[in-house]
Amino acid sequence: MDLWNRREIIGLMQAAGRIAFKHYEAPHASLKGDESIVTLADREIEAYFTERLDRPEAGQYLLGEETIEGKSEAYLEAALKHTAWVVDPIDGTAPYSNHIPIWGISLGLMRGGRFVEGAIYLPVTREFLMSEGERIYYSSDLGLTGEAVLAPFVPVRHPWCDSRLLALTQGVAKRGSVDLKNPVMANCCAVMPLAYLLLGRYQAYLGSLKLWDFGGGLPLLLKAGFTVKRLDGVSLGAEVSPRDYHLEAGHPRRWRTKTDLVFAADDESAAKVLGAVKR
Repeated sequence: MDLWNRREIIGLMQAAGRIAFKHYEAPHASLKGDESIVTLADREIEAYFTERLDRPEAGQYLLGEETIEGKSEAYLEAALKHTAWVVDPIDGTAPYSNHIPIWGISLGLMRGGRFVEGAIYLPVTREFLMSEGERIYYSSDLGLTGEAVLAPFVPVRHPWCDSRLLALTQGVAKRGSVDLKNPVMANCCAVMPLAYLLLGRYQAYLGSLKLWDFGGGLPLLLKAGFTVKRLDGVSLGAEVSPRDYHLEAGHPRRWRTKTDLVFAADDESAAKVLGAVKR
């Protein structure tokens, strides 16, 4: 397939959604070595993406949550230097495996260690977002089959309001503290909060993420002009570098951001959250 061809990307995401729904009633969940949940659908979707996208002989690699531990260091180094697909086959495996409709599929594209394109698909709500160059496209009704009708997407930005929802990662919800009046939600996934931030449904999103958690969402946010800040106030960009990520072999938090991040529509909102985080 041509790299980041709109029709092909939509077809990939629809196929992944079909696999997810095939196993939805009986997900066959188990625990991995890091005690995170994995299902048969996670593995099957990643195998599908691997078959379609992993082409080392052509300089195209795949970094996916379920297979990255089996990659050689030479493969990983090449992926960060050349072209890499970054895949989370089901982001939100915990809600998925408990039949709670807060999950989705994330696909990002990196070139030379920088995110250049991203796509998010929420099969339950049928919402789909993807970038293409400097534009973002959206569908509110992308089914598992059939043609997609995408429209140019204009991000929704709201000024700070204490009644608007703040989304948290599980890590922040369990161990952190944010001194704000806002109601909070910890959704066990990143694709939904990131998509809903763009759609104006969340005020901000706070937490530390792994590369594949926001591989589809980060390019969308950056292209939309949203703010992504580390706890020290420094902006996170598209580059995947040792400054912002644990990339060294053997690190227990490898592929995770070095600090929590704040995702927000603007610097003012990001500063509001940063000022409320108790370290």
